Amino acid sequence: MSVACGGVAAGENRALRTGLTWLDRFEYMDGDSAEIEVAIANAGDVPIEIPGTPHLADLQPTDDTSKFQAFNLLIGLFLHWGDGYSTSLGWIYLSGVPEQKETMLTLLPGEWVRVRGPIDIELNHGDGFVLPLPGVDQTATAEFELRQVEYTPVAGGVGLSITNIYPRQIHGNAMTIHVLSSDIRPRWTREILKP
Repeated sequence: MSVACGGVAAGENRALRTGLTWLDRFEYMDGDSAEIEVAIANAGDVPIEIPGTPHLADLQPTDDTSKFQAFNLLIGLFLHWGDGYSTSLGWIYLSGVPEQKETMLTLLPGEWVRVRGPIDIELNHGDGFVLPLPGVDQTATAEFELRQVEYTPVAGGVGLSITNIYPRQIHGNAMTIHVLSSDIRPRWTREILKP
């Protein structure tokens, strides 16, 4: 796998704003399945193309030995707490191929789209990772990664050549949630009142 950074044209203001608009509940445990909805808005001054197909396999050429290129949009649910602590909880993956116009969506400046989909809550279990204790304020935001990927089939798998695309990321609406380790069982019920 190789990873490169895509350039931005001089003077070009590309920006996407991502905000949470809906969660299927407000408390999760490590390993849960969840459904989220995110609003993605073009907050820049030039059109931005984003992919809109949930199944990459639908975009592959009929010859499964041929390499192909696709754009990927990853929409992540992120947990924040304390003094700058943050971790990703899960991702929605969308793909598209510019030559197949129905798989891409062009957002003009000021336009927006809502994306709803499933994620699996998968916490980072790396060295020293600890979730906040119950009762600590936790906030969720939506973030994105946009990239172009070349897929090259090889014996036993696929080679990836990734070029990251960097529109400026602007955070929109956040929500209060609670995420618990799978070894902690909640002993309370929290009622969330909506205005």
